Amino acid sequence: MNDTHPIRVLSRFPLAADAAGAKDLPRRMKILDWGENRNCYKSTVVVGRTLLERLADPDCPFSVVALDFEHNTCPGTQAYKESAEPRPVAGYGRIVCEEGKGVFLEMERWTPEGERMAHHYEDLSATPVLDKAGNVLAIASVALCRTGAVPGITFSPSPLSSTPTNPNKETNQMDFKAILIKLLGLPEDASDEAIAKAAEEKQQKPAQPAAPEPEGGVAPLAARIEALEKRADDAEKGAILAQARAEGKVVTLAADALAALTVAQLKETVEKTPATVPLSAQTPAAVKEPAAKPQPTEQQRRVYALCGMTPEEVEQWA
Repeated sequence: MNDTHPIRVLSRFPLAADAAGAKDLPRRMKILDWGENRNCYKSTVVVGRTLLERLADPDCPFSVVALDFEHNTCPGTQAYKESAEPRPVAGYGRIVCEEGKGVFLEMERWTPEGERMAHHYEDLSATPVLDKAGNVLAIASVALCRTGAVPGITFSPSPLSSTPTNPNKETNQMDFKAILIKLLGLPEDASDEAIAKAAEEKQQKPAQPAAPEPEGGVAPLAARIEALEKRADDAEKGAILAQARAEGKVVTLAADALAALTVAQLKETVEKTPATVPLSAQTPAAVKEPAAKPQPTEQQRRVYALCGMTPEEVEQWA
């Protein structure tokens, strides 16, 4: 359920002390900052894309609102209780929300009461309609009041100026919260608790560096892997065939047929092939060569000569 109770978020409104007509009153006044708005009530008031989208709806009931006195048009306030209809207002303006800058009230007309009484007030106070998370859904009204609650927002009373000015502060401040939300990938209306949790998780899980893409792209790498796999298969097939030969199996396969078989299919083929080559040797491992005949000694030759015989004749009758 939306919180429609007035949460007064106030901004400085220094009007000229001698302002006496609409020509001396501002045409455009900033009432809220983009992002979170600090205030003395410690309420969560966040301006984000939610308000942008609501205001873009042509049927939005809060596109033009009253600029009243001390919230005298807002039920529940002391000024409302002390007044009666028709309650006087200072004028009417269009609510404009600009991303990264904030919310502005662009005056369409000032009432005679506003022209006459505005210089009695020092501050502006927006009455935002909030959801439970503190996101601004609409601006129900804006009030001229005497006591401000939001520091650092001032407005030029010059009708020629269409943007807020502040000589003591830069108006184009960087919205660090919006930058952090974008870096963490969170919705623009993320709460402070969600931002803190996401930042802590990102710190605990550092992003892994992406693996470099192989030179030349993926296709050459895939071809290289395929070639390595084929080489490994060929080596395993060669080992299977060598084992088959050792077991006495004759596996006759043409090269293309062998290439077409997977390693598993070749194993199955070898297992079904019977051993046909004998594994034991059929010839002696070594053949003895005849020993060389010894030659007769000189003494034996003399004996052979005395007997009238030659060494060959002795060898023949030996």
